[in-house]
Amino acid sequence: MDKLQQYTIEILQLKKTVGTSCWQIGNKLNEIKESKLYLLNYGTWGEFLEKAVDISSRSAYQFMQLASNMEKKTVEEWGASKSVLLVQVTEPLRKEIMEIHNPEDKVEEIK
Repeated sequence: MDKLQQYTIEILQLKKTVGTSCWQIGNKLNEIKESKLYLLNYGTWGEFLEKAVDISSRSAYQFMQLASNMEKKTVEEWGASKSVLLVQVTEPLRKEIMEIHNPEDKVEEIK
């Protein structure tokens, strides 16, 4: 195996951990928001996102949607970018797309 193949394999593996991390961040954000823990030190949810974790509201929403609507394993398999696309559609449509496509398909093919 040459160096390019090795790096490619490593990058693909790391991409899986990105999806898992996004799901985990979303899960924690859901817990913080639902329990209103952010009010202990911050006046608003937006202030908490900006000052405490430096995450935009849009990204936070996407991560939270991943954790609320998809299994962690699915996000790991499909990756962060494709999972964010999938979570934006209804569950029946998401299941249909996931039956037609597979995690190795490019984002452009799924769109």
